[in-house]
Amino acid sequence: MKHGSVFLLLFALVFIRCCAFGLQYYPQLDDYIQHHNYAAFSADPWQLVLDLGLLAARPLAGILDIMLWSCFWPNMIVGVAVISALFAGSALIFRQVWKKYFNVGWLFVVLFTLLPLGMEGSYWMSASTRLVPGIFFAALSMLMLQKWCGGGKKLHLVLFFFTQLISFCFYEQTLLLSATGALLVGILEFKAHRGRALWALLTFLNVIIYFGFTSAVSRGGIYSARMELILPWQEGWGDSVFHHAYKQMAEVFSGGGFYTLFKGFKRGALMILSEGLWLWTALLLALCALLFLLARGGRARAGFGKTALALLTGLLMALAPLSVFFVLKNTWFSFRCALPSFCGAALMADALLTFLFSRLRTGRTLMAGFCSFCALVFCIASASEVYDYKATYENDTQLISAFCEATDGGRLLPQGELTLLLGVEPNYLADQNY
Repeated sequence: MKHGSVFLLLFALVFIRCCAFGLQYYPQLDDYIQHHNYAAFSADPWQLVLDLGLLAARPLAGILDIMLWSCFWPNMIVGVAVISALFAGSALIFRQVWKKYFNVGWLFVVLFTLLPLGMEGSYWMSASTRLVPGIFFAALSMLMLQKWCGGGKKLHLVLFFFTQLISFCFYEQTLLLSATGALLVGILEFKAHRGRALWALLTFLNVIIYFGFTSAVSRGGIYSARMELILPWQEGWGDSVFHHAYKQMAEVFSGGGFYTLFKGFKRGALMILSEGLWLWTALLLALCALLFLLARGGRARAGFGKTALALLTGLLMALAPLSVFFVLKNTWFSFRCALPSFCGAALMADALLTFLFSRLRTGRTLMAGFCSFCALVFCIASASEVYDYKATYENDTQLISAFCEATDGGRLLPQGELTLLLGVEPNYLADQNY
C-alpha cells in the first residue's frame, strides 16, 4: 500500500473509535472553558492570552485553544478528526524513524494509537490538544534530524530546530519526549555520521530558549502552581512527591491499563448488541481486514542485537515523559499523562513480539493476525470509553437544563451573592471501566 493509503487506513481506525455513537463529540469539564468560554466572552483574544498568563507555560496550547480549537465549537468532532489525523501521522513518522535502526512492525502503530488507556489523552479535546500536537511535532523533528544526519540539506536541520521548539510549547511531557528522541537519534547516527549527529545538541539550545521565554513572560498565570518543583535532595521529596507519583503511575498503567482493555472490551461488545452498532462494527471489521493485509507484508526476521537495542531505546522513550512527575510539587498523574510514553512502550512490545514471532515458520501471518485482532479489540474497548463521555455529557445537559428552567436561566438568582447548588452528584454513571 502507498503511504497515503496507509495513512488513511490508520486515520480511519483512530477516528472510528470516536464515532461509535455518531459523528458527535461530547464535551467534558475544561472543554467548556478552553474551547468555548475563552473565545465567546472575550472581545480581544490576544489580550485574554496575556491576561491569563497562557504564555508562561505551554504557550502554543493556550494560544490555539482560543485561536484554533474554539473555531470548531460546537462541532468539536471536526477537532477530533484533526487530532486523529495528527495522531495517526505521528505514529507513522515514529515508525519511519525507528525502522532505520530496528525491525519495527505494524504492531507498534496499533499499540501506539489504539490502546484504550490512551483514550483520555487522544480523545478528550481538553487533553488531546496539548498532547497530540506536541507528540506529532516531536516525531517530525526526529525525522528531520535523521534526514539531516543521513546527508540531507540544511533545510532539514532548520526544520529540526523549529519543529522541536514547537513540540516543546504544548506540554512538559512532550518537551521531554522530543528532547530524548532527538538525542537518541543523534546517538544512533553518531557512528555513521559523527559530525552531523552532533547537531542533535541543538536540543539544549531549544530548552534554553523555551524556559528563557516562559520565564521572561511569567506573571503567575493559571499554570504557575502546577509548575512548582521539588528536587530529590530537598526535604519531603520522598513522601510528598516520589511516593505519590509512583503510586499514581502504578494505578494508571496496571489497573487503568487492565480495566480499560478487558472490562472495556466486555462492555463495548455488549454495547454493540444493546445499541445496535452493526454498521460501525462492519466498518471496523473491514478496516481490521485491510490492516491484516498490510501487516502481512512486513518484515519477517528480527535479530537479537537489534531487538535488545530497540528494547533499550523504547525504555528510555517511555521513561522520559514520566520523569517530570517526580519533581513536580503538586503531583497528579492521570490517564492522559500515560500517552506520551506509548511511543517507547509500543516500541518495546513490538520489538519483543516481532523477535518471538519471527522464529516461527508462519510468524509473519501470525503477527499480522495478532496485529489486526488487537486493533479490533482495542477499538471495541475504546467505544465503551466514548459511551461514558456521552452519558456524562447527557447527564450534564439534563442537570443544567433543569437548573436553567428553575431559575429562568439564572435571572431569578440574587445578583452579587454566592449561590450553592445542592444535591448534585459528581458522577451519575451506572458503570465505568475504571
